Amino acid sequence: AGSYHVSLASVASGDCLDQAVGAATPNARRGGSPELADQTRIFPPVGGDLADNLADYAAPLALQGGPPARQPRGQRSRTPSAEIVPPAPLGGGGGAASRPVSGGDLPRSADRRPAPTEHSLSLSQMGALAAQHSQMLSILQRRLERVRRLKDLWMRGNVTRIGAELNMPQDHAVFCDFARAVMRQNLDAALNLDACQALLPILLDLLGSKYDDFVITALQFIEVLLQNFSRLIIDTRQSCAGIPERQLDLPREERLRKCNACHDHFREVLRLLPEDQIGSRFSGFKASLQHFLQNC
Repeated sequence: AGSYHVSLASVASGDCLDQAVGAATPNARRGGSPELADQTRIFPPVGGDLADNLADYAAPLALQGGPPARQPRGQRSRTPSAEIVPPAPLGGGGGAASRPVSGGDLPRSADRRPAPTEHSLSLSQMGALAAQHSQMLSILQRRLERVRRLKDLWMRGNVTRIGAELNMPQDHAVFCDFARAVMRQNLDAALNLDACQALLPILLDLLGSKYDDFVITALQFIEVLLQNFSRLIIDTRQSCAGIPERQLDLPREERLRKCNACHDHFREVLRLLPEDQIGSRFSGFKASLQHFLQNC
């Protein structure tokens, strides 16, 4: 009728080959079913008509006695892995080069290693780094111990002892770590006039460092101290200016002494302020410092 169904076993045995061909040919001539038309359009015959193609496909199966029977899943045979045969040498010679080599016998080629780059270290450079490792490790361990010591002084509120604990200029990096931590966590509000007087000499020493990073950290911390204590220093010096020294009470006299010391340190900061690119970066701080010194 309109459909065409032929089992593979019947085609292989040759019983209904003529029926299949006879049924397929009229349908194909009349236009047949859409399914058959789609199959002939998608899979066009290589040569000849449809009968020749079916006969070519069925002949080998008929000689073998039909299509191979499906084996159970547990009894299917596994095809062993194929041996890898290396290409023959250009000279055409035999010998070991023509012997099949299995996958496990392949030599590890150096091509698997990453190609050296411009930044690869030589053995001499690696040896130099390894030789300096113990020295750098001891430096970092000492730096960590000194920073922990400064942290203990901060927790106890004994900031004025920081200058006595440090050994300058070897501990420049230690104090920079401490100063950055104070600024990063906004702990400058906990500083008092005594701390300002004790820290300014250390910061002055940092301004003479050959490392720009230390100089920048020192200027940043000095700017923080100026913002916190400039008004106190100005008011104290102006209020005590018209009072004879003998008439000052002890607390006011002590506060005036500390303010005068901080004023002298800030004046020294202005003198040591660099004029290079770092100084231009802190031009606003320089203007504030000059205004402060003029009003004192």
